[in-house]
Amino acid sequence: MATLDIDGAQRYLLVSEICDRLGVDENHTVLDVGGGTGRLVQYLKSDLVFTVDPYGDGENHIRASMEDLPIPESSYDVVIQIDSLEHVPEEIRERALREMSRVAERFVIWIGPIDSKLAVEAEEDLCASHREFFAGKEMEWLSEHRIHGLPSKDLVKKTLDEGMRDSREWMSFPLRKWWTYMRLDQQLEAGMFQPELEKEIDRWYEESGWKSDFRVAEGTPGYRFVFVGSKKSELPWDLDSPPKGTESLAEWRKVIPLIDAIALSSPLDHQGLPQDPRFEEQLRTLKDQLPRSETEGRKKEENKSFWDRLFGA
Repeated sequence: MATLDIDGAQRYLLVSEICDRLGVDENHTVLDVGGGTGRLVQYLKSDLVFTVDPYGDGENHIRASMEDLPIPESSYDVVIQIDSLEHVPEEIRERALREMSRVAERFVIWIGPIDSKLAVEAEEDLCASHREFFAGKEMEWLSEHRIHGLPSKDLVKKTLDEGMRDSREWMSFPLRKWWTYMRLDQQLEAGMFQPELEKEIDRWYEESGWKSDFRVAEGTPGYRFVFVGSKKSELPWDLDSPPKGTESLAEWRKVIPLIDAIALSSPLDHQGLPQDPRFEEQLRTLKDQLPRSETEGRKKEENKSFWDRLFGA
């Protein structure tokens, strides 16, 4: 289970901002294709959010595969797909995209990672570090990306653009930042439990950090491709403009809790002693788990001075 929620928050806040700019309100029907978790409803104003996925359940959930939706044409005002196409075989992707367009009445929103040499390298690097941190265990969802391959940007754009009166596309979430956050997430999960630091990082990102990731600067590699299509009307001129921030000291001071959490996140003081009783207990547990057999004598000697200094043993 992930420690930080940045990767999830970025995609849902992105979709929320787009829907707000499109004027999606409580009266519009929304279909989340591949949204078995049902999380999208927490970010939209609409009270009529439905999900379709082979898994999941609930009153507003339809169990079906995305390439064959048991839904009449033009049934939903807005049809959305978020980070799902890379988890299904390549041969059904075009059909799945056409199904999204078919059941949409007004808007289609698609976001997700797309194929590029650098994106594949970044994902493979994260898979390798996950195996290193977690005793060879694979990072399941990124492993699925490898199995099926990341979607082609041209396929998504060409297929969804058919029949649209207006469309817009852009790249979101700078790839380097995405890789950095994911690496930090792995190291926090593999290391000592630091709930206050993790909470403040998530709070900062949901409140303001995501805004700079809405659209990447020209020439900067991005992780997620965003496509928005409109069947009946022109799209707002500022649909893809980054959200405006507030430049004020009061706004800047909102990051102080995060700075405090980072500054206090070290479990050791300047003398190398635990400054948090919970951390000291974790160190004691680790000490008890150290190899004690004579065959591990060298490792035992290497650790001796360290434990002597911490615990006076």
